[in-house]
Amino acid sequence: MSITGWLIIGAASLGTLAVANISWRHATGRETCPAIGPIPICHVVLAAYAAIVISVVLGSAPLFWAGLTPVFGFAAAGTIGEVVSDEPVCPRTSNGIPKCYLSLAMSLVIGLFGFIHFFQPAL
Repeated sequence: MSITGWLIIGAASLGTLAVANISWRHATGRETCPAIGPIPICHVVLAAYAAIVISVVLGSAPLFWAGLTPVFGFAAAGTIGEVVSDEPVCPRTSNGIPKCYLSLAMSLVIGLFGFIHFFQPAL
């Protein structure tokens, strides 16, 4: 496997662990994540991060982009919501940083590595 593949797996695994913690805290009532209807967004993002990891193992670019799309989309929407709203939209870190900001940064890094990995396999 290429170095970019390992970098994607590492970054997406960190994202998976972080969102798994949020999902668990949501399920146990200690933290709330936004929902679309009855489905908490953190659960969707957890599955999407896991899909990114699996995509690299399987060598599936379509699965990678299918996983990255909701991670990036929800993070971007949350970030926009944080910027335009007077009320908090995203869960916060202990330092008060909206977690959607971190997820957006992570998704951009993963997307860059994914582009290199799947479209420039020699790197």
